Amino acid sequence: MKRSIAIFAVCVLMLLLHSCTKENTSPTKSYERVNLSVMVKLRVGAFLYENIEAPIRVKGFDANNNIMWSDSISFAGPKENLLSIISGFDHYTISLEKWGVTDSQTITGKQLQNDRADGPTPVTYVLAGKAPYIRKPVIIYEYTEDQTTSLKTQSRIEYQYNSEGKIERMTVYENYSTDSSAQVPTRYTVFSYDGSTAAISRLTEYYAPANFKSKEDSYEYGVEGSLIKITEANYAANLTATMALSFNATNGNAKAAYQFSNGIGFDYDFVDSLKNIVSDQTIKESSLCNKGIYAYDRNINPFKHLGYVSFELNNYSANNRVTEKVDYLACSFPVLNPESYEYQYDDLGYPTKMVTHYKGTTAVTATKYYYQSFPVVKKLFIILLIGFASCKNQKRMNENFTAQRISKTATVLVNGKIENVFPLFGAFEERKWADGWSPTLIYPSTEIMMEGTTFKTSGHGHNNKSETEFLWRVSKFEPEKYLTQYLVSTENRYWTITVICSPSGNSTSAEITYTYIGLNNEGNALNTTALEKMYAHGLKDWEKAINYFLETGKILKED
Repeated sequence: MKRSIAIFAVCVLMLLLHSCTKENTSPTKSYERVNLSVMVKLRVGAFLYENIEAPIRVKGFDANNNIMWSDSISFAGPKENLLSIISGFDHYTISLEKWGVTDSQTITGKQLQNDRADGPTPVTYVLAGKAPYIRKPVIIYEYTEDQTTSLKTQSRIEYQYNSEGKIERMTVYENYSTDSSAQVPTRYTVFSYDGSTAAISRLTEYYAPANFKSKEDSYEYGVEGSLIKITEANYAANLTATMALSFNATNGNAKAAYQFSNGIGFDYDFVDSLKNIVSDQTIKESSLCNKGIYAYDRNINPFKHLGYVSFELNNYSANNRVTEKVDYLACSFPVLNPESYEYQYDDLGYPTKMVTHYKGTTAVTATKYYYQSFPVVKKLFIILLIGFASCKNQKRMNENFTAQRISKTATVLVNGKIENVFPLFGAFEERKWADGWSPTLIYPSTEIMMEGTTFKTSGHGHNNKSETEFLWRVSKFEPEKYLTQYLVSTENRYWTITVICSPSGNSTSAEITYTYIGLNNEGNALNTTALEKMYAHGLKDWEKAINYFLETGKILKED
């Protein structure tokens, strides 16, 4: 009897152990590990962040959707990372949570084998999204902080915004203290906007409390909306100055040419990498004044999101500077030379405190940041796209429907220089190499590539009878960065096609990303089929067709 009870107890214990391992951290038998290429791209406001750290969670499921295995990695951008996945399961999810963004993709076991990094058609899976909120500074304190002195406030800056989150006023208090008699503004800046583009048009600075206009900066933009010039009228110094900004998209080099009305001028040359100034030099009258090298964190610089670039470019970079090494050779020599910065961050990656260390001294200064959150306003065009769905589809969208987002990236190598290759990804130049491509222009009246260009095509090549027409819009066109993006829609779904070209010797590398979102269950199913078909050969069919055109001047006919 005792032996029977013991056997029964062991059986119960084994059953309990089995039930407790429903979500396994390792498989119950040995499976092959395969590498899958993944990339993370998060948009905060108007800017895309790729040089970030983010946790990626992967899970393997059986056919009954039971979790059989899970693991996580810490993604480190900006390039693709390899995610080691145990094969042999029915399907998988790859998910991301970062900066308020949640994204997930589901892949089948068969897709894993085909898309693996060393597989027949390697594919990069992109986890992406847009932060739902932007935090903008409302109060900034700068104060001294060391072991021998208590907190002593040196300055305070206050920022005011309108209901849309656009900055309206910035007030500076120098020599600020907790004594109310010392809380008198030193100066304030009023921001004005262009009515047609909503871009900053003018910054006017006043000395307070006399309200004397001390300075005014006027902004000029290029065709694509990028800043090209700032003209500054310094009434206090009786000087005018211009800063002309130019970029070389091929190598990231940029130049800010400063010229003053008293005849003095200098060139500030810098290298832009991932929206950060990573090195620079100042040249005045053929003399090298200084040169610097800079490193950054992988979090959000709040001043990048104020909606303007300052005359001195001190809010240019997207991330926060952590080290700098500047050699001052001529022209001027600062008393304090910063060399490193330490940060504390909030839950969304914004700094709440910065401590600045200076070269050759133990003295430090600290800065504290306080924020206001603004929700990201969805584009009207996206709302209109959803409105294209029929009443029947609207009902399907609201009943037992969950929108799915899927995305893939592939890179093709084209045998031509970038200035000749990039235009071939334009809506109308594509006719030269893509068999059957026939866009019908809607807007504007002539076939030109610009943001807002709209056209339609037939539902070509997707073998579904429910979609006879695709509506296309150029959502991004930045030729100086060799970037084009299309937004395509039907009544069931919408998707973006993003093309980014970069030089590779005498050839051109083109990174092409398709990202689909379903508007109903049919759209989800169509997206899965379309993405698998599009990337069945890793877009090598695109590469072959474009290279054939560049070699022969003819269209490669499809089989």
